[in-house]
Amino acid sequence: MLGALDTVGMLERTTLAEVHLYAVNLEVRGADGADERTGCSPFSSVALGEFDAAMADIEALLARSSVRLAEAAEEDAP
Repeated sequence: MLGALDTVGMLERTTLAEVHLYAVNLEVRGADGADERTGCSPFSSVALGEFDAAMADIEALLARSSVRLAEAAEEDAP
């Protein structure tokens, strides 16, 4: 994914104490604009599939957790 962001010019690198830090520059419009209108994505279909699978795994994990979102919201209410 970093390669795709770097390709469209959205990736910024910084080195601090010999550690490489990466940030996404959202002001760069390489990932949206014309690509959104044509339905093209700077990410490969494999990368998007892996992302969707990871999100499904996270959703399944949350569904199996002992704390339900509705219960958590009730506990946080004043």
